Amino acid sequence: MEETTPVLIGPIQFMTVLLHTPSWEGKIADEFLKLEDDGLITIVDVAIVNRVAEDEFELIDIDSELLPGRPLLGAVVGGLIGLGAAGEEGMEAGAEIGLEDGIELVDSEELFDEIAEEIPVGGAAAVVAFEQTWARGLMGAIRDNGGEILGDEIIHAEDLIEAGIELGDALFGE
Repeated sequence: MEETTPVLIGPIQFMTVLLHTPSWEGKIADEFLKLEDDGLITIVDVAIVNRVAEDEFELIDIDSELLPGRPLLGAVVGGLIGLGAAGEEGMEAGAEIGLEDGIELVDSEELFDEIAEEIPVGGAAAVVAFEQTWARGLMGAIRDNGGEILGDEIIHAEDLIEAGIELGDALFGE
């Protein structure tokens, strides 16, 4: 059986986390770093919005330089975007830009516009973009077999509980 060649970069997922009363103990960051240490993900970009008062927000954009190893990932992402835009020449130019500038997948302004009203005073929200490095081999196998991903979705346990509540209401009345 022929060995699969993994893709250069796995799927990138965006996760938005709302903290009603952030403790900043580092437990969430520690879990992300543990997943990274285990080789399951690579953190690509992080942005945080704190709601200090009703009309006062603080935006923290975690720079790629604070995330070790990301400039190389920036080169890969930039190269892939450049390849799609302008072939091999675009790939080289995109990789060079990505290597020099790193990568910023979380648009802080857009993040602010989308989630600011959801954050309670004293609360915070963070968007973490991370590569699912565990999927590189799977994506390579799909590619090597002429396949393509038509879609994917993540269903959280809370979504299933909500679906069960709705089903129970429909079956047994409210």
